[in-house]
Amino acid sequence: MKQALPILTALALCCLSGCGSAAPREEAAPAAAVAAPAPESDAEPTAALAPEPTPEPSPEITVTPPPVPDFDLAAAKYPADTTVLTVDGRSVDWESFFAAFRERAEYFYIYYGITDYSTPMDEDGETIGSWIVDQAVIDLRAMVMFEGWAEELGIGLTEEDEAEIEAEFREYADRYYGGDADAMFADLGYSEAYVRRKGAYSKLNDKLFSYFFGEEGAALGAEDVLDYMTGHDYLYGKRILLKTLTDAGDPLEQSVRDEKLALAEELLATLRAVDSAELPKKFDELMREYSEDPNLERFPDGFYFTPGEIEAMSDTVSALAEGELSEVVPCDYGYQIIYRPAMDPDHIFDADEGGKPYTLRYFVAYTLFGNVCNERYDAQTVEWNEDFADLDISALFAAE
Repeated sequence: MKQALPILTALALCCLSGCGSAAPREEAAPAAAVAAPAPESDAEPTAALAPEPTPEPSPEITVTPPPVPDFDLAAAKYPADTTVLTVDGRSVDWESFFAAFRERAEYFYIYYGITDYSTPMDEDGETIGSWIVDQAVIDLRAMVMFEGWAEELGIGLTEEDEAEIEAEFREYADRYYGGDADAMFADLGYSEAYVRRKGAYSKLNDKLFSYFFGEEGAALGAEDVLDYMTGHDYLYGKRILLKTLTDAGDPLEQSVRDEKLALAEELLATLRAVDSAELPKKFDELMREYSEDPNLERFPDGFYFTPGEIEAMSDTVSALAEGELSEVVPCDYGYQIIYRPAMDPDHIFDADEGGKPYTLRYFVAYTLFGNVCNERYDAQTVEWNEDFADLDISALFAAE
């Protein structure tokens, strides 16, 4: 199967998940005790950790891959301009509907190798075909929603936006099709107009977010950010962690653990001797110098989390008043000094899937934007053309 154009793969209705382009946060805790991202190592994997080679099938077994779905056959079953459904009075034609369906179905084939769309998905009897249709309709409804919303507000694409979409097309065509964009669109099975529409949808998502909340949420006031965090029971804490386990999870020698405890007590005494006004700066200084927390690079401003989310810190932070330090707190993987500073909207909250950090202000803004999107999406009026109300997906792929 061919690769899909990036703008077609990256737009699975991100805003309707409630956090826009920012991926949902993973638990910000040490890998030694909780499921959390550990720092990547430059070392090569040992032989014991290296994946085993895939065994060759025995001569007696014939492995037959599932047939590639004939999407061209299915697409030809209806004229491209046939109305399949309307969303808030806006027509969704067969070309757009089938392109959205194909996008979802191709990935189902790639990852699961399934082409029988009558296969049950669950005990309730939903089939793979009906599930893919539902997902395609979600994508199309979102696209129509953003188009109509932007039109209402007078928001459109700039020449720069159009140039960025064009540049992505060209880069993909150059890389995989020798620069032949026509061949690329023919092979992808989506019309050029549909692919450009999806590219515009991505841009409109960003533009609408910026319209309401500013670039990266900058227009959202600090008080609104903090009200959201406290209203949703978020805690905030920093820590200096001195590990008592090796990277492999084995206990360090008792003498080394004793040294770590002594150092923790010494650091705590240093912090307690500092004036309260200088404590935030001094804590950060010692944290950067001494902490062995593997998540420090990803969360340089500390951890924002809900009660119970980070087991090793949750109870201690809950018990501290803002500006207070803990005693030395032991945990399964070391000794901690925990500090509860004031929340700051411009702290780094987390990082997206690409590793790019984003702030607390951005997180709250995009969450609020997601709520607005959900409300608008739920209020849509969707009407199916009666000829497609009970569409038989399997029949689309059957030769006549």
